[in-house]
Amino acid sequence: MLRRQLDPAMAPSDHIDERTVTLPLLTGFPASSAPAAPEHQRDTPAPGPARAEPTRHGGTATDLPAEGGIDAARIARHADLHGDPPARRVGQAVRTAAGRRATREVGELAELAEHANRAITTGRRITVAGVRGGSGKTTVSALLTTTLAGLRRDPVLAVDADPDAGSLPLRLGPLGVGVRTAGDGGIAQVSAFDQVARYLDRTVTGVWLWRRALSSSLARQDESHAALLLRDRVRFLNRYFAVAVADLGAGMHSATNRTLLADSHAVVLTGTATLDGVLGADAALRRLGEEHGAELLGRSLLVLSTPVAGPLGVDVDAAVAGLARFGTPVLRLPFDRHLALGAAIDPRRIGAETRTAALRIAAAVMDRAVRA
Repeated sequence: MLRRQLDPAMAPSDHIDERTVTLPLLTGFPASSAPAAPEHQRDTPAPGPARAEPTRHGGTATDLPAEGGIDAARIARHADLHGDPPARRVGQAVRTAAGRRATREVGELAELAEHANRAITTGRRITVAGVRGGSGKTTVSALLTTTLAGLRRDPVLAVDADPDAGSLPLRLGPLGVGVRTAGDGGIAQVSAFDQVARYLDRTVTGVWLWRRALSSSLARQDESHAALLLRDRVRFLNRYFAVAVADLGAGMHSATNRTLLADSHAVVLTGTATLDGVLGADAALRRLGEEHGAELLGRSLLVLSTPVAGPLGVDVDAAVAGLARFGTPVLRLPFDRHLALGAAIDPRRIGAETRTAALRIAAAVMDRAVRA
């Protein structure tokens, strides 16, 4: 079993029990360089009845088309669409030029930036989970990591922890020039930042990205065992990054999502500003408190995304007041035409209100992560 020297500054809960967690062999390297597993860990037939083969419908796996058949850059349209309409941008420019922008607003933005850029001594782990499918989880993850990377001088890592071909790499935008890409196998076996960087991507906005964290090497493991493996790898990487933001898969109740939520310094729940989204957020906050306790609930916040530009079918102010009983802050993300494209997020093209909302989210989550 591979031995790792852990950071002495890490909390006791961050230490890895190597008696129960093993690492898979490296992928993408010669077989001779991979350490051999001890005798008691090698694959042996499990006792009990044999597992039945799943029934296949409509052919076999060989009938499926090859991966990567769609060129996103070729089919994308209106990527330069700004989040604010032209009339609103003109009004903002006039108010700024005329000196009408309130001093209080400028002071608030400066204070939010200061909170988001708070100094930390050890890496902080943040998870972003959706209360429903289509809740804007990945959009919020991309906004949060991009905002933090633009404010902080220390590195920020985004972890694509969605097992169902998550869209976080797409939303974060293109890779920077000269950045090497590699598979994620064996990340826990390197010990210096320059070596770790070889296994990661970096976007043009400065965000480091671990794509497909739940790769085939983890998929071959038992679900609960794969969850522990992923948790330990994120812990290891967090030693080299000030902030690691994990974009979880759908829902909150899979083994992977529960494990990463319990291991977080702060949690961001995402929902939509609709009746279904508010009811889902109410149930998710209750479930989070029941499963993980009031302590984690106190380190969480809820982001409600506005799905349409027109009138909403719910009184958001009344909904926020009702959700306040959990003691979790509720922040609103306004509708933004650029974000609604579902393509790569360009920080220069998001609207002014969206930029301010992203800054509020980053400041609030860092306040909670630092207190943990």
